[in-house]
Amino acid sequence: FDPHVGLVLPTWQTQRKKSSQPMKPRPTELERETPKLFNAASFLIWSTGKHFNTLITVSAKELGFTDNAEFMKLMPVWHKEMARWMMNGTDRFRRRASRKCSPEASQPHYWISVAEHAREKGFHVHVLCVLPKGLKKAFVAKAWDWWVRHAKQVPTKAALDFECRWPTQQRAQYARHVY
Repeated sequence: FDPHVGLVLPTWQTQRKKSSQPMKPRPTELERETPKLFNAASFLIWSTGKHFNTLITVSAKELGFTDNAEFMKLMPVWHKEMARWMMNGTDRFRRRASRKCSPEASQPHYWISVAEHAREKGFHVHVLCVLPKGLKKAFVAKAWDWWVRHAKQVPTKAALDFECRWPTQQRAQYARHVY
């Protein structure tokens, strides 16, 4: 695992193609991936002292993609752009400090992701990443801007979902990781 590149778990390649028959209930396919995700998060904490604090869900269906492989080819490109922006492009969003957008030091874009196909949501990717608190507003704007330019249709509000949590105490960060 290289924290500068990220970790993509290749479950999307084994997903069932569309058919006219309804899908039968099945056990999760992420049984082997759960320890990999935990190990990746542990390595990030051990090597950098940072915790994954943001969950991003990117929906292929809501962005207009019908081909999962085409959508997945864009994910590394998106991560590369976000990494470039996190390292040196964030200053234009932070020139005027405020409570909502305070200056933050540049940092690498640490992330891991899992692709899955759900009955209701269709094909989508969950991305865990490290996001400084002061950059949330600018990061969300940058992500939306990038996906609007690369989507096959005008994205709906459900195309991207951001959930951020910044524990204030070290003990709370540890509890989030362990439990």
